[in-house]
Amino acid sequence: MIPRRILVPTDLSENAARAYPYARSLAERFAARVDLLHIIPSTEALSLSLVRSEASFAWSKDLYSLLQAERQEQLDRIARESFPEVLGETRIAIGKPDTALLETIHAGHYDLIVMGTRGGDGVSVGAGATAERILRRAHVPVLAVPPHAPVPPRWERILYPTDFSELSRAALPWALLLAEAFSGTVIFFHMLYLGEDPRVVEKAPSEAELEAMRQRLHEHIRAEHYVESEESLRRSQQSPLVRFERVFVRGYAAYDEIVQYADEGADLIVMSTHGRTGLAYLLLGSTAEKVLQHSRKPVLLIRPERVRS
Repeated sequence: MIPRRILVPTDLSENAARAYPYARSLAERFAARVDLLHIIPSTEALSLSLVRSEASFAWSKDLYSLLQAERQEQLDRIARESFPEVLGETRIAIGKPDTALLETIHAGHYDLIVMGTRGGDGVSVGAGATAERILRRAHVPVLAVPPHAPVPPRWERILYPTDFSELSRAALPWALLLAEAFSGTVIFFHMLYLGEDPRVVEKAPSEAELEAMRQRLHEHIRAEHYVESEESLRRSQQSPLVRFERVFVRGYAAYDEIVQYADEGADLIVMSTHGRTGLAYLLLGSTAEKVLQHSRKPVLLIRPERVRS
């Protein structure tokens, strides 16, 4: 699970550049190599062909070679400035961005993808951008870095939202890995649904609810054999490597509670995404993607094994 090969897709924009310090920080900490990938959309190449030449719909190999050389020069500059000690390879591809990126991910045996959530056109992930489609289909973890993410990166407080399900637990190993690597704190975050009754206005969980959630968290952690008891969880809080906190709240929308807490109380969100597409996605939605759309902090999304296709 330790990331040794990291892929950073970039459209060469300022928004994409926000992800570079995060990829470099992780590569330095885990002794990983970073590959840079730039994809020239086939529609862009065709448009330039029509503008710069008199050929109707003829593909100009010379024009593509020129465009490729221009982008390679930009990519090499980014490599020198942002990844001087950890660079693996730089690559230029042409095609449909999400398709070309997924092909690269699947063929490259990468352990982690680090990318910005907005491209140079400012289109957000929630508006059907390439990043959203990658998050649904990539079989490796994706660290999505929003335009306003803090630089330099901070890794001290890692928010791990959980509903105590097996799917949500897929993100826990990554939360613990990062916390140990950066001597950070894992914040176990769970929201208890407030309910439909408009008379219920108290958001603080009752003592009975707190005790029930503590027991579920205890069972949730034991399922992965990370700690054997509540007492060992308390003792682990004294560890210089990994510390633990628990945050239990009541609310109406999990993504909203997660984003609000992370805005002031966390440096990074690590959570699972169901990875569904099509009708299942339309019916169930995705708390993880809603978090990504609204969060000002980076979000590391893990797609559980059982939903991978």
